[in-house]
Amino acid sequence: MKPTFLFTVIALTAMCQSTISAQEPGPTIQLTTREVSLGHFRSDGHITTITVSPDSRRVAYTAGYRGKMRIVVDGVEGQECDGIGEGGPVFSPDGKYVAYVAARGDKVLVVVDGVEGKGYDAIGGLRFSPDGKRLAYGAVRGDTWLVVVDGVEGKEYDGVADIVFSPDGKRVAYGARRADKMLVVVDGAEGDEYDGIGGLRFSPDGKRVAYMARRGDKWRVVVDGAEGEEYDGFLSGSKLVFDGPQSLHALAARGSESLRVEVTIKAR
Repeated sequence: MKPTFLFTVIALTAMCQSTISAQEPGPTIQLTTREVSLGHFRSDGHITTITVSPDSRRVAYTAGYRGKMRIVVDGVEGQECDGIGEGGPVFSPDGKYVAYVAARGDKVLVVVDGVEGKGYDAIGGLRFSPDGKRLAYGAVRGDTWLVVVDGVEGKEYDGVADIVFSPDGKRVAYGARRADKMLVVVDGAEGDEYDGIGGLRFSPDGKRVAYMARRGDKWRVVVDGAEGEEYDGFLSGSKLVFDGPQSLHALAARGSESLRVEVTIKAR
């Protein structure tokens, strides 16, 4: 029995040594932490709609206190108002500016970095340009809609939608409705009227603007006012995709056939 006991002890010792030697070494790095204060949350009010800038360096939120609302940015409180628009504050892509819709009495207005714009009956679709230097939105005055770009009002329509900036932020386009017709407005200039439009977008270099348009029961691609071939429709979820400054594609249907439509843009 003694030899068996000795063998067991030796085996267990060997197993322990093997286990110890197989353990991974401890950490070989040291972490240094730097904390940057982004302000404090109010403890005496109701906080909603917390928004963080794209670079995570700024924080804005909606705070309710004694029946009034305000936006707090980086711990600094803005002016009191009667309400804040749905979605709360919006940061520009570069994080330098913050905008929101505020209600005051029976009017609503856009506030950009504390500067108030003109009052309207309703406001929607706040859009910063990709470079963060420009701001556009739709506004209601009475029974009509208009688009405001950098504080300048556009023409009045029965409805507006799909505000889009070019990649460089220099151009702006949107859809508009006049009675039962739809049209695209690019830099203030109106395009042809259609029964429906969609998929509005700029080319990567910002020089071209394209969209899908319906006249009657037929759809086509429109680029800078030039119409492409007719189709029964575009596939659900399909969108116009620029493959380069002078080419794009979409997915369409003609009869029972689905098609990849490739469009090349050539100057006349």
